[in-house]
Amino acid sequence: RLPLGVSRSALTAPLAGELFMPARPNGIGVLVIGGSEGGVFPARATQLAGLGFTTIALAYFDYPGRPSAAQNIALEYFAEALDFLRGLTGIKRAAVIGVSRGSEAAQLLAISAPQAVNALLCWVPTHLIHRGLDMAAGQDFMETESAMWAQGGEPLSGLGHHPEERANNAARLAEFT
Repeated sequence: RLPLGVSRSALTAPLAGELFMPARPNGIGVLVIGGSEGGVFPARATQLAGLGFTTIALAYFDYPGRPSAAQNIALEYFAEALDFLRGLTGIKRAAVIGVSRGSEAAQLLAISAPQAVNALLCWVPTHLIHRGLDMAAGQDFMETESAMWAQGGEPLSGLGHHPEERANNAARLAEFT
């Protein structure tokens, strides 16, 4: 159910998801990126639009027009969505909210385009990049060899969780402490 005065519309290709327009926009756009459930995360987007935020609930996998698996998702896709949001009439500032695995994308977007992200909010975040997942094939990030994210056409290295990789992962983590 939408708050009074909020409109909801589907994004068009190449973006996928939903746009929530408030009756009285406050000049701030919010990009909401969900987690490993795929599809869109409209609950927060709807609430924020009710408060005056122009909001996009962006789908990056398991949604019409997007890959079925969360593997090698281009960070440029998120930058394109943020550019679209910032280009809407009246938007002066933009925030990115990432939920769970979407927090990885949100943080990577803020790092790669700091001039475009005025605020970053992460729910159930991680400070690590994990591997991709393909739930339809029965593979989660602990079983797959593929990357979750890509930039410039190149996969971003993620932590593996196979028993033979744990020592290597511990050594990599030690570099950050």
